[in-house]
Amino acid sequence: MAKQQTAKSKALYQKPTVLNAEAHRTLKFKAVADYKHTAHMGSALLLGHEFMMVAKEYPIVFVKSENDNWDAVSMLSLKGDQNLFVGKNGEWLGQYVPAVMRRYPFILSQAEGQEDYTVCFDEASSCFEGDSGNPLFDAEGKQTKTLQNIIHFLNEFQRNYQVTQNFIAKLNELELLKDIEGTFTIKDGEKFKLTGMWVVDEEKLSKLDEKTVNELFKSGYLAWIQFHVMSLSNLTPLANRFANSQGLKVA
Repeated sequence: MAKQQTAKSKALYQKPTVLNAEAHRTLKFKAVADYKHTAHMGSALLLGHEFMMVAKEYPIVFVKSENDNWDAVSMLSLKGDQNLFVGKNGEWLGQYVPAVMRRYPFILSQAEGQEDYTVCFDEASSCFEGDSGNPLFDAEGKQTKTLQNIIHFLNEFQRNYQVTQNFIAKLNELELLKDIEGTFTIKDGEKFKLTGMWVVDEEKLSKLDEKTVNELFKSGYLAWIQFHVMSLSNLTPLANRFANSQGLKVA
């Protein structure tokens, strides 16, 4: 019987906490020193404007949650709980670090029914241990330049995430996404399937009318589609990387 692996990953934030000027007046932040905290992540959320860089070394696929929410992700392994691009000492082994990794340990949170976002941080992160680091608030409780830069990055991330969501919605509107499966064989003959991934159907793409193609080009979506399709050539190197790490033979 075939085992199934999906593109899903475990949660990155272990103890998300709302950042508060009063409660965290003396909190100091040290930049992430390594990526050990991402070792369990088999994929990374992607923003559309990252596709060009990501396509050079990671496969880009689309995934759908149980609530039918879609995202673009870079595959970091063939297992949802393993990141093949983190070294033994926590160093990142790829050339490009996805923005979602660089956003950590901060994140924007939106309460149900609310329009505004709240800055949160992972209180379990080692970035806040000890007395060293840059303060997030001054003595009067005002945001420091460090926190202002963090919030700017978070806002840009959220803005680009929404643009990416619009892109995926367009792919679905045009019915361009198809699900794929990959079957791999362990040396003892046991097989498992990689499931839960969608890619652009190139045949359907080639049959789009000229007006639609022109709209995709002007919006920048066509370039993102091309980067996505190009990135799929990284599936074989990723499978080989996975095989080497697990003692598996790719069928």
